[in-house]
Amino acid sequence: MIAVFAAALVGSIALIVNLHGDKDHWTALGAWARPLEIASVIACVMMAIAIFRRRKGAEHAERPVRLAFYVLTLTWLTSLFHDYEQGGSYYSFIIGFGVLATLDAFGPALARKWPRLADAADLVCMNVCVLFVGLELCLRIAAVFVHAPLFAQDSTDAKGWLAANKLHPGDPIMGYVVNSHGFNDEEPKKNQGCLVTAVGDSFTVGVVPHEFHFATVAERALDCPIYAIGVCAVGPEEYALLERDEALPLNPDVVLVNLFVGNDIVDNLRGRDHFRGGMRRWLDRHNILSYELPRRLLIVARERHRHHSPTPPSQPRGTILTRAELVRDLPWLSDPARELPSMSHEAFLELETRHAREICGGGDEPYYKRFWEILDEMRAAAAPHKLAVLLIPDELQVEEPLWREVSARAGVPLDRDRAQRLLAATLQQKGIPYLDLLPILRAEPVGSDGMRHLFHHDDSHLNARGNAVAGAALAGFLRPLIPAR
Repeated sequence: MIAVFAAALVGSIALIVNLHGDKDHWTALGAWARPLEIASVIACVMMAIAIFRRRKGAEHAERPVRLAFYVLTLTWLTSLFHDYEQGGSYYSFIIGFGVLATLDAFGPALARKWPRLADAADLVCMNVCVLFVGLELCLRIAAVFVHAPLFAQDSTDAKGWLAANKLHPGDPIMGYVVNSHGFNDEEPKKNQGCLVTAVGDSFTVGVVPHEFHFATVAERALDCPIYAIGVCAVGPEEYALLERDEALPLNPDVVLVNLFVGNDIVDNLRGRDHFRGGMRRWLDRHNILSYELPRRLLIVARERHRHHSPTPPSQPRGTILTRAELVRDLPWLSDPARELPSMSHEAFLELETRHAREICGGGDEPYYKRFWEILDEMRAAAAPHKLAVLLIPDELQVEEPLWREVSARAGVPLDRDRAQRLLAATLQQKGIPYLDLLPILRAEPVGSDGMRHLFHHDDSHLNARGNAVAGAALAGFLRPLIPAR
């Protein structure tokens, strides 16, 4: 144990010195920075005392490995009570080693003074530590074999994230059928004179029937196939894989990246392969499945209690509904006022406020840097064919009443059009063709309630009207990029 404490002491002193001079760390930890630093210094003193006592042959803990298991496991579990910050995690483990050193040096004397308390603490610590470590290991093993969003982690790599969120071939979806590749479109065919492949997230999957989706609308206007390669809850890292594995083998004339400005730059560019590896895999509570799985189930249960989602159309497996059947079963396709909300208004406002902070509040430079690296890689992979980008705005950028609600809740200054301005400037500089839907959607007339009604009710996805506007604009944008028909 002397060697363990000595190594921990040297490492702790080096970390404290490093963190003390790190201005970003002090900003991130805020008011906790100074108390944690002081507690870490005290922990170093206790490690030095434990080393001194052991070298002198003084009384020490009889089962130090068991004690270390308790202390370090409980230190790990403290990450469940706060958001991840690397400096905070360093301090936590320095303090944990300090506690271990204190118990090693003075634990035997305390156990003799309060034997019943010591026995009770030993029993409780053993059960808690074994329970959580065993549960976490079992859940992570299950996550390897069960590809489902409930078991996905922020640190899951792009390939794993795609596997967890991809649709299942043959499943019914809004009156259509998922194809054999797991996408909400016809079976893929290689380029037979004209082809656009569109990669993206749930906007590309479609929250309207396939017949009403903007890619289908543009496809009819162009008389050129637009193959929609969409997976829900993914971002640019996954788009690059979808381009490589699904789009490019079809030899398209254009690879279209459907970029949802609301969350693709920050939230869905989780940097699984760049920002969130290493320590974060185990110390970020959003990567700890024994925390995340119950939290996600609780959110689902809470939303079901607050709100009943619209019932999808009745559709026997393997059948495709006609346009008339869809309009009959989904009256909001022709009249947005008849649509039920997709989630409770409070949950929707929470989501949109997070989006507003991320895309309108700044502090996202590392994410933009990574995004441009990915887009450059995608353009190089697509050559000699064209890469183009469709910028899909968030509803808060289009609808004034929602913007006012979100601005009042955000708590930080917001620049509403910041993301489009940054993206457009760099896309122009790189010579990448792009279509910005924001001014096009804003140009639509406002109703008596102040809303344009281009998005689903309490859901930031485009509704049938929004898809119709987007599809017409997309057709005009793509026409010069594809072979003449």
